[in-house]
Amino acid sequence: MLQRAIRMIKKDSGQNDPMDEDRSLQTDLVGQQVGFDVVAENFSAFYATLSAFFKRTNYNDTHVLVLDRIDQLPDNPADLYSCFSRLSEISDIENLLVVFVINTLEPKPLLLTSIPHIHFPRYSTDDAVKVVSQQQLRSLPEDRFTPQEQKKFWNQYCSMVVNALSSYTGSDVRLIKEVALKLWPEFVRPVLEENMDINNFVQLYRRNQRLFVSEVAVTDSLIDFTETNRSQQPSSQSGLPKQSKYILCAAYLASYNNPRYDIRFFSRAKEARSKRRDTNPRKKLKVSARSLAAPPFDLERLLAILHSIIPDDFIPNIDIGVQIATLTTLKLIVRTSNTDPLDSRTRWKVNASWTLVKQVADDIGFEIEDYLVE
Repeated sequence: MLQRAIRMIKKDSGQNDPMDEDRSLQTDLVGQQVGFDVVAENFSAFYATLSAFFKRTNYNDTHVLVLDRIDQLPDNPADLYSCFSRLSEISDIENLLVVFVINTLEPKPLLLTSIPHIHFPRYSTDDAVKVVSQQQLRSLPEDRFTPQEQKKFWNQYCSMVVNALSSYTGSDVRLIKEVALKLWPEFVRPVLEENMDINNFVQLYRRNQRLFVSEVAVTDSLIDFTETNRSQQPSSQSGLPKQSKYILCAAYLASYNNPRYDIRFFSRAKEARSKRRDTNPRKKLKVSARSLAAPPFDLERLLAILHSIIPDDFIPNIDIGVQIATLTTLKLIVRTSNTDPLDSRTRWKVNASWTLVKQVADDIGFEIEDYLVE
């Protein structure tokens, strides 16, 4: 970032640096060539390089360096706050003004300094509508609609997007623009293909109300929504990856099957497979086990069942731990205690109904009834 700041200051100043014209000057005391990308590797070198550039070019105009979204850097920006805020104390640079633009609370290194702070309040709903509709990002055919009609329609569309999806977008102008651009092709389809009157905006909204009450506006998909909407092919309603569906089935079996029957149902040994059918008569339960609370199980048992039921030719593309964490977030698998999830003593249980698990099993072609002890 410091190297880029040096290059941008040099470019924006409009000064011709003698070092660019005479490369013999770009050497250090050892005789090696020194460029801006090399010498600006830390704050000390940044100050020295920038001060030398100002002196060589006699550049005395005030230059503003704006560091936008500096709080979103992957590394801790505490050193940046501290060094830039003390610029006048640790260097002789007097014509560089540094402005921090952050979206979080003011960091401690800045609170302890005497530099001025300006707080910009969040946009209200009306402010967000005004900012988004100020620039017309999409338009309709000019041979069918006048500029005035298009501007009015765009303003109504922006107002409708902000008010309908405010619980998701809030007042984030960037996110509102992304959603508005994403829904635009499908929203104006009746106008372009069916010649619907754009002046009757309420009727057009009712026609496309499904766009604002489903997850279409808030999810990203590799498959275009318009193509998916036209297709009538049945699809899975769970939205889970295939391996996650196997994990959910394994969790259900681990909860509702007695561990003493695991060797009979899940062992891959030849002699064990031949004995999968249980011929020993058992007393029939008055209440189905599926109607009772799911008993807990160990994570090791879940993984053992998973490796037994998953096909040998199946190639997973997501880490198992990540998928278990996702199922835990969705409350399909829950922990029975608040201990460390990596602790071997931690126990889990399935939190999905038989209807959902059966639907998931049917999606992957897994006959889960064959592995259940009734």
